[in-house]
Amino acid sequence: MKRLAVPVLLLSAFSACASPRVDVIQVGPWFQPKHWKEVEVFSSRTETRKPWGAIALFHGEHIPGADPKAFEKQKIKARRLAADIGADAVILIPEAVNRTDVPLSSGEGGSGRVFLSGLALKYEANVSTAAIRNP
Repeated sequence: MKRLAVPVLLLSAFSACASPRVDVIQVGPWFQPKHWKEVEVFSSRTETRKPWGAIALFHGEHIPGADPKAFEKQKIKARRLAADIGADAVILIPEAVNRTDVPLSSGEGGSGRVFLSGLALKYEANVSTAAIRNP
């Protein structure tokens, strides 16, 4: 039993590190979940084609700006989270870390680092009181 416990603990620790952290802030009602691939992805508000309302904000952890794979992982995580709350689309952009946002003791200094900033959307045509799920 002890032999099995150590590998399981190590595996769970590595799994937690591999998953990008994306915070979700609810700003509107949440709806029935859907498959994450049904959630459209945009990189600006001007790309959307229908009237919409915001239902959540996303904020990813700080990552090196030169690491596009890390940002893509955060985008997928945000898209999955958006699907869980019933969003129809997301607007996801990388934002530069402001030097004043990062404590000097962290050693990051904000230079060359970015974070995912996003918005989960629900199209007006897809909103009805029957579709709202209880949080």
